[in-house]
Amino acid sequence: ADGVAPGSCVRYRITATNAGVADVTDVTLSDATPAYTTYSATSPATVSQGSVNAPADGAAGQVEAIVGTLAPGQAATLSFGVRIDP
Repeated sequence: ADGVAPGSCVRYRITATNAGVADVTDVTLSDATPAYTTYSATSPATVSQGSVNAPADGAAGQVEAIVGTLAPGQAATLSFGVRIDP
């Protein structure tokens, strides 16, 4: 079986890198809990810089990181986990 069992957790990591030569401003990273999953705050959502807004533990919805400015060559990473619905 290739799937993940109900009740298991999956962790996502999204990275944005400024490959340009100028600052990128107002950077936001966002994703949503996939169908048949809910946000897991067992290991809360984190971002390497800025702040994170996430659903309540056990709820579905948008996970968003407000990063701000990325200088040339700089990267920001958003990590969050979801639990597969039983």
